[in-house]
Amino acid sequence: MITLPAALISVFQQGGVTIETDATAAVTAIAVDYRTKILTMTIQQGTTTGQAFAPGQYPSQYSLVVNMVTGVWFVNGSSLSGTFNGASISAISAIFLPLRNSGEAFVIQIALFPAATETNWTQI
Repeated sequence: MITLPAALISVFQQGGVTIETDATAAVTAIAVDYRTKILTMTIQQGTTTGQAFAPGQYPSQYSLVVNMVTGVWFVNGSSLSGTFNGASISAISAIFLPLRNSGEAFVIQIALFPAATETNWTQI
């Protein structure tokens, strides 16, 4: 979870009454398109109790979009953009390449394609 500094906490009021205070943010979804090499993370503001995150009713929502090969990234709805360095690109690959291979291993395990075999991918 991401604990927001006071200046970034979203407080929503109605008729002078606070109805929501979003003091944390979290990645709530990750989508990986291995064909286009694009990773998209959805980040929402909300509240956290223990290890449970609840998105607010009125929070900001952001999408961080990353090219997993070039490292070029941007955040939808903002002016934030840039390029990750080589170490960061390697870290992305170290997470999402095994995830793809594990997903395909599950497909073999449940026999979605009977008698099929799996060959691990070696690069994003």
